[in-house]
Amino acid sequence: MLKIHLNTGTAWTKSIEVDGSLQDDLLQLIDNYYEEKGELPVATYTMEELSEIHDEQDLNEVLEAMIPINGGEFWIDGISHVEEI
Repeated sequence: MLKIHLNTGTAWTKSIEVDGSLQDDLLQLIDNYYEEKGELPVATYTMEELSEIHDEQDLNEVLEAMIPINGGEFWIDGISHVEEI
């Protein structure tokens, strides 16, 4: 079992608990959590929302630090750290 600490865009993180190990694909574990629960405890952004906030050059830089969820339908700020529990 893993606790994945997700970035919130502030100094704090929010965590999710998933069945898996450190050898598993973390992005897939987060996607599976999203599919099961229908939400994540952090803000999700669509590409349209991100495009409204950032110009094209900034958007490319921002996306390098973000994680696509549900095949890129949504994006989150990223992973802070992972704990085995």
